Amino acid sequence: MVNSGHPIQTDGAMKTLRQKLIDEIEVRGLSRNTQESYVGNVYRLAKYYHRAPDQIGDEELRDYLLYLLREKKNCAGTVVIAASALRFFYLHVLKRPTQVIETALPRMKKPVLRPRVYSPEQVASSCRSTTSISNTAPCS
Repeated sequence: MVNSGHPIQTDGAMKTLRQKLIDEIEVRGLSRNTQESYVGNVYRLAKYYHRAPDQIGDEELRDYLLYLLREKKNCAGTVVIAASALRFFYLHVLKRPTQVIETALPRMKKPVLRPRVYSPEQVASSCRSTTSISNTAPCS
């Protein structure tokens, strides 16, 4: 693991980059929650590597996503948000070429959660076995 508790090595670059990121988010009309999420994700990347994010290479970006998945055991949705935040930062703030960023930070598929569909027989059986008034309301 790269993060060993050392402070991030910056020379004020983080404040400037952070402000540029906020400016890009605001000019696009993104929400305050998006701003907080994106700033937080870029900060955690820098903290992990102990360097300002403009000093982190493409291969390290990919390794960071794998770290989130494998070691931190983040769910796919969390990693999708992190990748989106980093993709936004590297494309709009640092102006790295789109193709390079798309390779380093691929768009992940989020698992699709499908609702469970019950057969009429299962619904009827459930209604027959329910004894509480509040549980039988949907069966009325």
